[in-house]
Amino acid sequence: MSARTDAISAAFLIWLEQHDAAMPRPELFQDEPTSVVDGAQVTDQELERVLRVLVAREMVKGPRIMGRDTPIRVRLTELGQICVYDHDGDMQAWRATTGPSSISFDAGGSMQTAVNSTGVVQVIQINDGPVDLEKFSRAARTLLDEVDTLDLPADELEELRQAGEELHSELEGSAPDHARLRKLGGTIVRLLGTLTASGAASYMVQLLTSAT
Repeated sequence: MSARTDAISAAFLIWLEQHDAAMPRPELFQDEPTSVVDGAQVTDQELERVLRVLVAREMVKGPRIMGRDTPIRVRLTELGQICVYDHDGDMQAWRATTGPSSISFDAGGSMQTAVNSTGVVQVIQINDGPVDLEKFSRAARTLLDEVDTLDLPADELEELRQAGEELHSELEGSAPDHARLRKLGGTIVRLLGTLTASGAASYMVQLLTSAT
C-alpha cells in the first residue's frame, strides 16, 4: 500500500473505534477533521479503496447491499481492535507481528495459502462446479480499476490486465463459461500471489478463491 493509503487507514480505524458501537456509515468519516490526512481531504475513491483493504484484511465488517463491494455500515473486528489498541491503527506495524504470507498453486489446481504463520498452510480446493458470478464480477471490476497501481513487472501486469479484460468480457456474455471463468480466475490469483502486502490484491484473491 502507499504511504497515503496507510495513513488514511490508520485515521479511519481510530475514528471507527470511537464510534464502533453505532456501526456508522463509512462516509461519515469524511465529515471529521481527521479525514484531512497530510493536508488533503480523503476523497470518495480513496475511502472506497481503504474500505476494500480493511475488509480484505478482516479489520472491519458490516452489512452489504447488491452492487456494492464494501459495507454500508462498519464496525471493527477483533483484528481491527488489536490493530487500533496495540498499533494505533498502523497496519504495517500490525502485519510485522503476524508473520509472512505466501500463495502458490500445486499441479492439481489447489491453491495453498500460508497465512500469518510460518509453516501453517490452508489448502483451498478449486472445484469443478458453478462459480459465484457476483464475486467474479466484483473481482474483475476491482482488477480493472487497480491494475495500474500494482507493483508487478510490466509483462505480468500486461498478462494480468488481459486476464481481467477477458474475465469481464466473459461475465458480460449471456451464458458465461464457468470453466473458462475458473481458468481466468486461477491465472489472476497466481499473478497476484506475490503481492501479499497489497490490500487490493488480497481482496481479489479472497473473492476469487471463495467464489469457486
